[in-house]
Amino acid sequence: MATLRSSILKSVTGIGLIAAACWNIRAYTIEVLTLPPRAANEVVNDESAWEPIHKELDKIGYGIGDLSYVTARSLRGEPVSEAESIHRMMLYYAVIPLNLVHDRIDTPFVLADFRAERPAQLPPGLTQFYDPGNGLVLLKSAARQ
Repeated sequence: MATLRSSILKSVTGIGLIAAACWNIRAYTIEVLTLPPRAANEVVNDESAWEPIHKELDKIGYGIGDLSYVTARSLRGEPVSEAESIHRMMLYYAVIPLNLVHDRIDTPFVLADFRAERPAQLPPGLTQFYDPGNGLVLLKSAARQ
């Protein structure tokens, strides 16, 4: 009688553990399926836009140092928009170990964020170095060659 009770108790415990594991897997799957796609995350988008420029800088051996950041508005001397400020903050993270500096063009390279708009012309002393076609453009400072 004791062994029968023990056997039934072991079976019920095993079935309970399997049921709890199945419930947890179901709950986790439902949670994962409700997450937004990676492309909806702006940080991921900024990292993806930065990646080809990062590879180009690595090719020429510029992996650590200052990297200026400008927009079409900042090149015209206009105040930064909220959207540009948010993109700049996300790019601070993406460009590590480079030091992203804002509104300076005295560094060897300048990261131009032309996703919102492109300027009619670049300021003197800056030339386009690399354009992956995603709105971020790598410029080279002629004064620092």
